[in-house]
Amino acid sequence: MMWNPISWVKLWFLSMRQESLIFRPNATGIAPLKSPQYYGLRDTISLNIRSRDKALLKLWHQKPAHPPGEHHPEDILFLAFHGNTGHWGDVGPRGGQHDDNFDRRYRIRLLEAIIRAGAGFVAPTLRGYGGVSEQDARPGEEGFLMDVEAIVDYVLRKIEIRPRRIIVFGESLGAAAALMAASIMTARDRAPALVALVAPFSSLTDLVREKHYMLDGTAIRRRLRHPFDNVARIGQLRPETQLYIAHPDKDHLIGPEQSAKLAAEARIAGLKVTESTIEGGHVTWDTVAVVGEVLRLYRG
Repeated sequence: MMWNPISWVKLWFLSMRQESLIFRPNATGIAPLKSPQYYGLRDTISLNIRSRDKALLKLWHQKPAHPPGEHHPEDILFLAFHGNTGHWGDVGPRGGQHDDNFDRRYRIRLLEAIIRAGAGFVAPTLRGYGGVSEQDARPGEEGFLMDVEAIVDYVLRKIEIRPRRIIVFGESLGAAAALMAASIMTARDRAPALVALVAPFSSLTDLVREKHYMLDGTAIRRRLRHPFDNVARIGQLRPETQLYIAHPDKDHLIGPEQSAKLAAEARIAGLKVTESTIEGGHVTWDTVAVVGEVLRLYRG
């Protein structure tokens, strides 16, 4: 491949500044994560757990709707991971979003939709996000994996619900965390019923190449400290897990080819795959419609 000075500069910048380019936990005007009640989730509890390397993680836990003291065999739990920038309570100011449906609290709307559907959720905030950053717990793929392991341990050991009642959900960067969780559960013979991804990317190499098509894929891979190879993690799932992939039709951050590549790999792995093009942008899609479609798939 013919290299030019601009390509070299971009690769150098990627090598030196990739953490600040990849992880955007904070933005101007985003306050630290507050209690669920502050955002109107009155019955949701908040708790802290620690990952293997002692990083502090916040979890919101909402039990499925049923009469107090009863456990219903049809209980459904979403293990949900949010995307880049902000936290569950705030995605930050409008920025480049020109959609009239922009809502800084669209992630709260997602959790509200899950509650209204009668399901429960565990909604974690990973290291570095939500104002709980510690000096030794900055965002990164290796750290995220330890966080997700701790979260899966909590869900499988502390919550009385069968894995086949669990839907693992992730949007954008959270799709990578969702696939981590699903692959960990599968490796423990506790595979989830369904994995739902909204606006995912196939790998960080693919995403960088999408934005900077002149760069060589091998050169990018050698420099990435956080490859987030979602294609490889899809291949670790088993056919008993369904996969739902939705891509917003006005998403200008991640192209639909990324979703298509994940779907193709899932079919090779023998998974039942449902692909959907949904209305909206990267952070302005219809949370109620997506939750409804995911539950319809789950219930068959």
